[in-house]
Amino acid sequence: MSKQPMDSPARVLVVDDDVRYGEWLRHHLDVLCPHTSVSLLSRSEFELWCTTFSGRECDLVLLAATFGSSPDDPQSQGLSLLRRLRAQPVTPGVIALAEDGNELTAVRALHLGALDYLPKRLLTPERLNNAVRLGLRRVERRVTRRLASLANHSRDQARQARAAQLAAATPEALAGDSDAAPGAALAAGPGAAADASPAADASPAADASPATDASPAAGASPAGDAARANGEAAANAAPAAAAASGAGAAADAAAPADSGSAEVLQGAGVAALLAGADAQLIPGYTLRLKIGESEKAVVYLAASARHGHNVALKVSKSLRDEAAGRQFLEREYTAIMAVRSPLVVEIYDYGVNGGFEYLAMEYLPRGDLKARIQRGLSERQAMHFVAKIAAALQVVHAAGLVHRDLKPPNVMLRENDAVALIDFGLARSLDGATSAITRTGVLHGSPYYMSPEQALGEVLDARSDFYSLGVMCYEMLTGEKPYSGDSAMEVLQQHVSGPLPMLPPELARYQTLVTRLLAKSRDDRIGTAAEIIAAATALREGAVDERETSAA
Repeated sequence: MSKQPMDSPARVLVVDDDVRYGEWLRHHLDVLCPHTSVSLLSRSEFELWCTTFSGRECDLVLLAATFGSSPDDPQSQGLSLLRRLRAQPVTPGVIALAEDGNELTAVRALHLGALDYLPKRLLTPERLNNAVRLGLRRVERRVTRRLASLANHSRDQARQARAAQLAAATPEALAGDSDAAPGAALAAGPGAAADASPAADASPAADASPATDASPAAGASPAGDAARANGEAAANAAPAAAAASGAGAAADAAAPADSGSAEVLQGAGVAALLAGADAQLIPGYTLRLKIGESEKAVVYLAASARHGHNVALKVSKSLRDEAAGRQFLEREYTAIMAVRSPLVVEIYDYGVNGGFEYLAMEYLPRGDLKARIQRGLSERQAMHFVAKIAAALQVVHAAGLVHRDLKPPNVMLRENDAVALIDFGLARSLDGATSAITRTGVLHGSPYYMSPEQALGEVLDARSDFYSLGVMCYEMLTGEKPYSGDSAMEVLQQHVSGPLPMLPPELARYQTLVTRLLAKSRDDRIGTAAEIIAAATALREGAVDERETSAA
């Protein structure tokens, strides 16, 4: 599509009863998207606007409203307004800024046509920027399709009109129409005549529509693209925020916390401590290299004076909150200590220094499964890893835990392609009280590997981990994830209600295993790790070696 001219900026409508917050949004939109025209309305003014709007006054609506505690909550102003908008023949794109709500109201908001759903309390300039740019890009794609459809319709009408003219014309009229070549019009055919007609040339084509490539949304890599470009960097940096309230663009995952929040200041404190402590952030450990980072922690390769070898040292970014009960690294330490198996990373030490938690664990230099998948796996190798991961889950479940965050970056490799599970920060007890949602209403886990029941915030059991393994199985066989989307919420919706993914014909022999692992209802899923191991082992023995790649 052509560039959107400067005198025709993207039109954004901010709806919020809080005037100060609306002005905050306007200010940041002016800075982040300078080619955007922003208007402010209260919710009552917006309700009136919904009755008169024709579809041309606005490209994108930022709707700040209450979304209630459930889709049927009568106090949900946001869902009510979305229903009213949906009844219109033409609607703008809507980004919901939820003043409350949860993953259930988020799913309903997406079903009612919202492009994205972000918790207002977690909104930062970076998240706002990502959400608006992604929203405008999706609106522009919709406009492109609409204009292309109109152009095709105009061409069809022109062809039909010209054909009718030719059919009704007398031979004399046709013969007298051309001095150079009698009958040339008939030889060229009605289609050619229609293509040369003013109606075809002047009809609105996709290239003349508002810009996608160079509009405010253009050139901006949405968080979903960033996640794909950087592996899981964006999606896994803050899966809780991305799916958080259920929705949020993967922008949530890519964006840092509020610049004024304690967490960011404390995270900066870690860097300052490291810079000023001559690599002695934690007594007894000499930091050599940063090898990983998430929203909550940084992982370093460190030399341990006590153990005499290198370890992976995980250090929290935020100060320990004594009033909050057990801390997240303490929970991970407790979970891994309960398993004690070669199929799980070995833990050496846990402690708190200067208010920051740290966890020393086994360093596994062969890397993770994500890198192996990116290099390509043969069918035999894929089934090998499915069986090995299932065996690891068998040990974890036997210890009374559900992992809740199984994904390729959390599967490390040992010699001979043995596996070791890591990152038990989300692991919880299998006592029937394990939900995907924390007491603050935040949904945890990576959207790409989350089970339907986890996406819906239901109580989880071992079969939720089996679903995540099914996603990985599909990815190992095909090199692609079974579900993708422009936002975390789109991915979650597909896990909940999308069609079962089908393997290409050449991989059809694995379809039964994939289908049984990815069943929407956990009751239809494979019920034990032993069954998965048996199925994967049998498939591995019969697999061909055409795509065999050398072991790392």
